[in-house]
Amino acid sequence: MTNTQALENEWPKMSKPAIRGLHNAGFVRLEELTNVSESDVLKIHGVGPKAVELLREALDGRGLSFRKMNEERGNQSAPEPVKSTGQSIEVDNMDVQTVMQELEALGKERTKKMYLSSGAHEPVFGVATGAMKPMAKKIKKDQALAEELYATGNYDAMYFAGVIAEPKAMTEEDFDRWIEGAYFFMLSDYVVAVTLAETDIAQDVADKWIQSGEELKMSAGWSCYCWLLGNRKDEEFSETKLAGMLETVKETIHDAPERTKSSMNNFVATVGISYVPLHEVALQTAKEMGPVEMKRDGKKSSILRAAESIEKEVERGKIGFKRKYVRC
Repeated sequence: MTNTQALENEWPKMSKPAIRGLHNAGFVRLEELTNVSESDVLKIHGVGPKAVELLREALDGRGLSFRKMNEERGNQSAPEPVKSTGQSIEVDNMDVQTVMQELEALGKERTKKMYLSSGAHEPVFGVATGAMKPMAKKIKKDQALAEELYATGNYDAMYFAGVIAEPKAMTEEDFDRWIEGAYFFMLSDYVVAVTLAETDIAQDVADKWIQSGEELKMSAGWSCYCWLLGNRKDEEFSETKLAGMLETVKETIHDAPERTKSSMNNFVATVGISYVPLHEVALQTAKEMGPVEMKRDGKKSSILRAAESIEKEVERGKIGFKRKYVRC
């Protein structure tokens, strides 16, 4: 994140040494921990059993989990800290070929295997998101370059495209093209939806995706609302509209596509935490929904509990919490 407070808010309530350790190891978002096992995380300096327990609970609340030990291949080792290639690239030379070469140089075989096991497919280099930051700082925002990178179909390039994109320069047609290219949840929910959330057309586009009947589009639509609610002022939303959306989730979540279940569950939790006018309604909706089973191919089902997520934030005094920034 762009400041210490924002960095801490990405993680469950745990010690600052644990948060710093995760960041130093290249992890900047909770969902990135799906690519490593609990034993890997325990090897990170500053992270102990209590922190891992809190991280496990936070992942479960989003329908995610650590990588299982029996899914690992090769030697077990802690996540590698982000390292620079030592190469200096001039801003004027930042064309798509140069960026692709740099991303390939930053790739790690072990990280690549983790991404592939989470749903990515070739081509992919295996670049830790934290390792992209130095290059992102040099480029800042470049929509034309972002479009070229996204069109490569390379997972790392597509992710980096979201980092350097200029959201307000994108049209609805651009976002529709991006969501069509998003072939698994890390792209749909954490690249496309995040980028869309920084635009003035976010709600209109998200509404259409939610009604599409297509799993990842629906997931991205609900996720976009989560990003919006967690960042924008309450008065920017229609209370009546959000109340209707809560009712829709309650009535349909148990029969929704699996990935969409997670985003719908997160929507209810986010309304209950970040949108004060409907806090009580969202909590009651979550209780009436009850536990939601999200099945995952080749893995144990996740049980989603929005009510518990809201109640934990009540205990922490976090109701009304807003992120300062949508993107890291």
